[in-house]
Amino acid sequence: MGEFVKKTIMGYKEVPGGQSDPECTHVILSLREYEEIVWEKEQALRNVDIEKDRANRSIKEEKRSAAYQVCQEKARADKEVDDMRESLEAALQEGEYQRQLNVTLLRIARERANADRELKPKKEHTGYVVMSSGEKELRRKDHQRSSYYYIKIWETVLQTPYSVDFSEEQARRQICEDLMECREGKEWMLARIGIYEKPKPKQRFSYMDDEDEEEQEEEEDRPERDNFLLRYRLRANYQAKRDNETGFWEIVLTHKKSLSRVPRDMRSG
Repeated sequence: MGEFVKKTIMGYKEVPGGQSDPECTHVILSLREYEEIVWEKEQALRNVDIEKDRANRSIKEEKRSAAYQVCQEKARADKEVDDMRESLEAALQEGEYQRQLNVTLLRIARERANADRELKPKKEHTGYVVMSSGEKELRRKDHQRSSYYYIKIWETVLQTPYSVDFSEEQARRQICEDLMECREGKEWMLARIGIYEKPKPKQRFSYMDDEDEEEQEEEEDRPERDNFLLRYRLRANYQAKRDNETGFWEIVLTHKKSLSRVPRDMRSG
């Protein structure tokens, strides 16, 4: 074990208090003790390097494992996306096929209904026939005066090309698509007999630009456009038979004014 000493003019002198002695300035070791300390330090440094290398290898292994898992998950996700894309494309193709089939079947059904009702030309006729159009008087109560007043509206009955074999849901969907759906910027079919969509209220400004003036002039030139649809209802007419078979769905339109000229492809005969 080393000796605890203090340095003097004459050399080194051992201190009585050992390591805790305040006069201790040096420790004298034997060569063996010194070599052991040096060896232990070097061994400690080697152990540190070994642990550092081990930690670096572990980190690299974890990174490789994580990268592999990420790659596997990405491949799995890509496959799922590809499968979903293929399924979606197949569904879209099937949907388009069914849509085209439905259009074809509806066209065939309409042409057959036109032929059964002797509507000509059967391929160009809309399949919708104006059966009647009449004025109707409704009584309304004036709550301010506690009295009644009367308003006049019009009801028009259209026979549709859809037999009562169609369910109410099917008939309603097809009739609304045919009569009250605008396609490619064109007006709905009811506009051909002078029944228009109820106009949306326009916001009024304190000024009017050229475009607004043109729209106003256009509306003033077409006063019949205030004959807009108020409501509609469906009914199944089982008496309107075709070749002793079931009848047709009809739509009853309630609108403000009388019809304009009914085109030939919306008349009977």
